[in-house]
Amino acid sequence: GNLGACHVRLENPAHPVRYRGVVCSMKENFGFIERADVVKEIFFHFSEAKSLKEELKLGDDVEFIIQTRNGKEVACNITKLPPGSIVFEEINDEIMKGQVLKPLERGNAARHQSDPLPGRIRYRAPDYSEVEVPFGDKDQKGDFTL
Repeated sequence: GNLGACHVRLENPAHPVRYRGVVCSMKENFGFIERADVVKEIFFHFSEAKSLKEELKLGDDVEFIIQTRNGKEVACNITKLPPGSIVFEEINDEIMKGQVLKPLERGNAARHQSDPLPGRIRYRAPDYSEVEVPFGDKDQKGDFTL
């Protein structure tokens, strides 16, 4: 016959990883969070923030876990963080000179690009080490030819 398990219990349950982000758009009963760990947005339903005393607002810093539903990642168990908890990037006022290693694609190739920061620049840091940084369409101040 067939064997089956009964009285199953999880030993040493893993704590799910909590991610951070900022609420970037909201509709009637759902919205999107801009993730702090990767350059992409994740869907959430308002019911996933039901433990909050007040409703989520645009620009709120939040923490959440990720679950897969219908083959898509969604934010769940959403909690608010204190304002200013999420810093996406720090912009240095100092102007650096560098070399474009990989320019941005133009035309059809750019539309099929999955990496939001596909360009690469190399510059020499104050300690004389070489540093490579990615850049995207929004970073570029104009069109240039190499």
